[in-house]
Amino acid sequence: MLRRGIASALLAWASLAAGCRVTDDYVEPELALGADFSGPHATRSGPRSSEDVEWWQEFQDPILTRLILGGGDNLDFQIARARLQEARAIYDRTRGGSGPQLNANAGYAWRESSTNLGMGPFADSNPTELYQAGFDASWELDLFGRNARAIEAARAGVDAAYLGTLDAEVTIVAEIGRSYVELRAAQQAIDLTRANLEAQEETLELVRVRARAELASDLDVARAEGQAATTRALLPQLEMRQSEALHRLAVLQGNSPSDRDGALATRAAIPKAPILIHTGTPADLIRRRPDVRRAERELARAAALSAQATAELFPSISLTAAIGLQANTFAKLLDGDSTTFSVGPSLTAPIFHSGALRANVRAQGARQQQAMDAYELAALNALREVEDALVGVDRERVRMDSLGAAVVAGQRALELARLLNREGLADFFDVLDAQRTVLAAQLALSESEARHCTAAIALYKASGVGWRKWGP
Repeated sequence: MLRRGIASALLAWASLAAGCRVTDDYVEPELALGADFSGPHATRSGPRSSEDVEWWQEFQDPILTRLILGGGDNLDFQIARARLQEARAIYDRTRGGSGPQLNANAGYAWRESSTNLGMGPFADSNPTELYQAGFDASWELDLFGRNARAIEAARAGVDAAYLGTLDAEVTIVAEIGRSYVELRAAQQAIDLTRANLEAQEETLELVRVRARAELASDLDVARAEGQAATTRALLPQLEMRQSEALHRLAVLQGNSPSDRDGALATRAAIPKAPILIHTGTPADLIRRRPDVRRAERELARAAALSAQATAELFPSISLTAAIGLQANTFAKLLDGDSTTFSVGPSLTAPIFHSGALRANVRAQGARQQQAMDAYELAALNALREVEDALVGVDRERVRMDSLGAAVVAGQRALELARLLNREGLADFFDVLDAQRTVLAAQLALSESEARHCTAAIALYKASGVGWRKWGP
């Protein structure tokens, strides 16, 4: 009857284990968000806000699309996947450690008692042997939620690691797009510079001919030589930018920097950014951005660990049982009389730990506050990045339009300067100055086109779209 009473009491405790939590359950905090972004409405559209938006398709560049779709071998992404595998293993270990434990044991001992123990005349001082084998079982009744909170923390860690893989995808996809645009911009700048250099060298040769005929001065020749040399000096820097972009793209694909993609060597125009970009609302952004969602999961993990630390202040109750065989000879080990059995609960209550447990509670509470602040900061930074990108796309488009007009005006001025110079109505310096102005405007326009394109990519990245679930 006593054994039945103990068993009934233990079962009753077990049934209450899920409800005896010493802290409240975690609730995701609400953030104060505006109804809409304040950035230029001419830049964006809505409400489409799916994280599955393949924004690179909007640029209509098949090479860009191929590079992005092949980014799954990126090593940063592989690192994120390994972290997810680690988090899942930790979760399995934590969940498995909170359940019943069963161990098998076997042993042999040889013992000889001391004759100085004073155990009486019947004490056996001769050597004895002990053979034993059996099973031990234990189960901690999680009455105060310590183990449950540990499992919650591990589960939140898995969620955070998974979102880390998505965040890696968003970053890698955007970086591939940015590097590709920089490559095309460098190639276009090289082509523009070479074309202008060729025209300047033709002008230089013409001036030399005119100088030999005493129709131009040595000063005109020197100025034309200086102009051509200055333009030629631009090429090494532009070629370096081209090589750096190629190296980045190779590494982003998980390849050696020395690997070359033949399609990238073929010249192509800078991709054209879409006129309207879907951003959704601030609430959409917070739900969609993997880094913000990961910060929230880190907060949930910190809250669970804080609750676990609080539960450490309360007693722990375990049910243990053992069954086995013991005998002083191996031959008797399998006899029925060699059976041993024990069962019973045990209670461990913290009494004095020099304040260590309460200090741990304070430390975990501080970590939870840090995680809360990090979550709010991640949300604010996400909003700021979208606002900055909206302004960047809009203002760069305005700048690009102005530079386009400057190129047209500069080319017209160059044609007029050449015409007037041939008729003797303008100085040769006017021709050189017009050539310099045209090249500067063309390079500035090319740079602005690239900046507008990368600003659009930055807006897509800030909006948290562009991950394709490469497969964690």
